[in-house]
Order: sequence, then structure tokens, then C-alpha cells
Amino acid sequence: MGASQRVSRGFHRLALVLAILGFLAVAALTAHIAFDLAEQRQRALDEQLELACAKRELLADIAQAKSQGGRWVPDSGRWDLKELGCLKVSRLVLEPDILNATAPTAFS
Repeated sequence: MGASQRVSRGFHRLALVLAILGFLAVAALTAHIAFDLAEQRQRALDEQLELACAKRELLADIAQAKSQGGRWVPDSGRWDLKELGCLKVSRLVLEPDILNATAPTAFS
């Protein structure tokens, strides 16, 4: 075996190692992006669920006030999701955001 064949074989091994390292780097980056995207979508779904819960509670309060012959008057246009029973921690949300909330679609 000549010296040129040994050098050529060495470069082929180096190319294989570099290709594997590149593949592993891209796979790790792809996994990181996928998990980050799934986490963002889960947070968006949780927020949508909270707003849908608040809308349900707010509409129930409005219906109750109207059924008792009274007039429903909003406090300040801001509602605390904890007071509405939709969160364990306090979070203020604007009334239009609550009333414009839609029921979430299935998360997959």
C-alpha cells in the first residue's frame, strides 16, 4: 500500500467523522427547536383555556345580573382571572380579550 492510499484513507475517515458530527449537531438543534415550539404552543393553549374559562364565568355573571332584574356594570374593564376562578394566581386581563376568546381546538 502506497503512501498516497494511506493519506486518502485518512481523509475518508476524517470526512466520515465530520459528517457524523454535523449530523449530530443538526439533530440536536432540531430537537431543541421542536421542544421549544411544543412548549410555546402549550403555553398558548393554556392561555386560551384560561380566557375561555373567564368568558364562561363572565357571561354567567352577566346572565345572573340580568335575571335578577339588575343591570350588569363592569368594574374597570379589567378582570382578575383568580377572582373568576380560572387561575390559582392573580392575573389581570382586559374585558375585550375575555369576551373575544374562543374555545380552544384540540392540542396534538
